[in-house]
Parts: sequence; structure tokens; C-alpha cells
Amino acid sequence: MNKTIIILATLFLAASVFGQQTPFNEVKGQPEFEPASFEFSALGERFKLLANGRGQTLGGAVRRFNLRISRGDRLDRVLYHAEYEGDLLLICEYGDRPRLYRKSGPCFRIACLATQEPLPR
Repeated sequence: MNKTIIILATLFLAASVFGQQTPFNEVKGQPEFEPASFEFSALGERFKLLANGRGQTLGGAVRRFNLRISRGDRLDRVLYHAEYEGDLLLICEYGDRPRLYRKSGPCFRIACLATQEPLPR
């Protein structure tokens, strides 16, 4: 199952780099030149993810989550998100490598599924 998600995410991300339409939505950080945070909507909720990897839902009951990125690293490029089988998929880049995360279930369990080669700039 995880291999399928990783392959699909890699294909969708590659398509988005080349300007083709994918189920992943691009989210630019605020401010764009050195993002401090990313805000987006998915799964019927609003999310805010800080550059340090800590995030939370906005509005209603606040639920927090953490991508557990290394100290000193920060999310430094656009973020991509998509819904897959009722879960949230996030593709983030920090430390010069993209990583694929999956938020599954209502308990906000976040798991890093893959780390790939650096993306072209």
C-alpha cells in the first residue's frame, strides 16, 4: 500500500513540476521568498503549517501535529497536498530533499513515507 502511494505521489509531483494537472494542490508559503507558514484547506478543514514542521487545524477544535523535521531545518519551498482514501498526503521539502507524509485517521497520526532525491530548482 505505501509503495503505491509513494509511486503515485512521485508521478503526480513530477507532472506538477512540468506544468501538468495533478490531484496535488500547490501551496505557496507566506511570505513567498522565505516562508514562515503555509495555509491550506483539505478534508473539510483548514490547516496551518509552520516552517519548523509544527502545524494545527484552524477554526473549531484545534488539533496539533508535528512533521518532526530536524532542528535547524525548515520547510523552504512550496508544499503540495492531496486527499487519498480519506487521508491527507503532504509533500514538503526541507534539507534539500522532498518528503512525503500521510496523515491518517482522526487522531492526526503523521508518518513520513518516503524521502527522494532533491527536486530541480
